[in-house]
Amino acid sequence: MHPSSIAHRLAAAVALAIGPLAGVVLAQAPADRVRLLSGSELQGQIVDISPNGLDLETRDGTKKLPIDAIRDVRLAGEPEELRDARNFLLRKDGASALDELGKIPEDELATLDDRIKQELAFVRAAAAARRALTTGEGLPAAQKAVADYLAENPRSLHCYAMQELLGDLLAAQGKPAEAAAAYAALDKGPPAIEVRAATLKADLLLRQGRFPEAQKEYEAAAKAAAAIAGDAGPRAAREARLGKARCLIREAKAGDAVGIVTEIVAGMEGDDESLGKAYNVLGEAWRATAGKERDALIAFLTVDLVHNELPDDHAEALFNLVELWGTVNFPERAREARQTLETAYPDSPWTKKLAAPKGS
Repeated sequence: MHPSSIAHRLAAAVALAIGPLAGVVLAQAPADRVRLLSGSELQGQIVDISPNGLDLETRDGTKKLPIDAIRDVRLAGEPEELRDARNFLLRKDGASALDELGKIPEDELATLDDRIKQELAFVRAAAAARRALTTGEGLPAAQKAVADYLAENPRSLHCYAMQELLGDLLAAQGKPAEAAAAYAALDKGPPAIEVRAATLKADLLLRQGRFPEAQKEYEAAAKAAAAIAGDAGPRAAREARLGKARCLIREAKAGDAVGIVTEIVAGMEGDDESLGKAYNVLGEAWRATAGKERDALIAFLTVDLVHNELPDDHAEALFNLVELWGTVNFPERAREARQTLETAYPDSPWTKKLAAPKGS
């Protein structure tokens, strides 16, 4: 047999032998992961990022993912502690997120690539903001951390989320005009982000007791959201309609609010984490309706027992349960709800509200 033929057959045999192994190596190669709000996950390499979304290079080609479709991003090679901290941040648990970041060894921090360091900076600043919003302490320092991140990372995927946090921090410090200006930066985003900006401005009006103005803004936001395709539109519309329901409750129109929230809940998936907020609004509406204490109890118990993923929502439900159980003469259940609230969420505004004298 000719030597060249032997060499050719040998090469073919080697390729055949290592082919499956090569496939395993490729399959196990680190990849960026993008989790979508729809619940699906995509893997590949992020090749471009902007505040409005990212480009992900996958085996099926480049996919352009808009910011209003993205839940979170996990970068190839990032520490597990960063991943866990981000999960806490999604639950608005800033203190636990910062605790996780503190577990990353110093020598490992020095070896991280620039994009992971940027993600680490985002999670750290956002977590500090969440902790400050929960405790009411360190608000100016958290505001500076968020503002610094925005200034240093103008093309970050997290720009809109950080602008919202900046507005929240300003609002918590009694600066509604400055908060509205911070929220206005979201107007530059895609339609669902614009609707979010309108909803946040309506929230400010609601907190100021300007209910008719807030309701008008919520209605405009919901109408705009209805024209947005995909999952982002319904989500944005739902947030605006829940805000409108809160306005109606404060305008002594609780029955109308019950109708709105009942319709919203009926159209939601059972695993949607926003259900906690929706049932809290429903419970608030029932509490404002004479003789409907038991209906309110059922709504808040649904949050406590089923939709308790988000600490803010769970704490709000527990606060209401403490009061309601006392109203219907179940003092032991009231004590149990109080103990859970004080133990699980000692820094929550709802825990502090429970401890404050009535009327304060």
